[in-house]
Amino acid sequence: SVPAGVTEAISVDMGCVGDGLGCTERQVSICAKDSGGPYSYEVVGKLIAAAKAKAQGRHLADLVKKLGEPVESREYRMKIMGEDDFRGYGANVLKVFEERAAEAGIRVAKPSYEGVRLVFPNGWALLRMSLHDPQMPLNIESRKKGGVAEIAAKVQEFLKGFTSLDMSVFKD
Repeated sequence: SVPAGVTEAISVDMGCVGDGLGCTERQVSICAKDSGGPYSYEVVGKLIAAAKAKAQGRHLADLVKKLGEPVESREYRMKIMGEDDFRGYGANVLKVFEERAAEAGIRVAKPSYEGVRLVFPNGWALLRMSLHDPQMPLNIESRKKGGVAEIAAKVQEFLKGFTSLDMSVFKD
């Protein structure tokens, strides 16, 4: 049972990925599920950072004490339509998206394991490929009211010209 007062939890499963592999708990693949998808590399990255911090004598609380909660957050799921090779199309979208953002002076977070994460003064945006479907999820968080709409407008500028990407998700 979940203890009283717990408002968030994460489920982690470790295992050896591949036929005939024999591993120990120090040689595993970590699959972490969160609200962003079945295998969120962002969460896995945080677990890796927590393990490295522990090895340096620091605690998980040290890693997250400055983060805080966003004032606004939103996920948009843009479908890729009419493309036989939707993964190739999505890869090109990510490449051009990153190039356009950098040319506009927007900081691109490195490393960005899941896709392309842009850092704005009051928030961030992460554009990535869906693991299984022909769509590109875009997650945005902002530390100010109205910030998600501002970031979404900037992101749309960087996605202009991709006619197979369904931009209608921004119209509501």
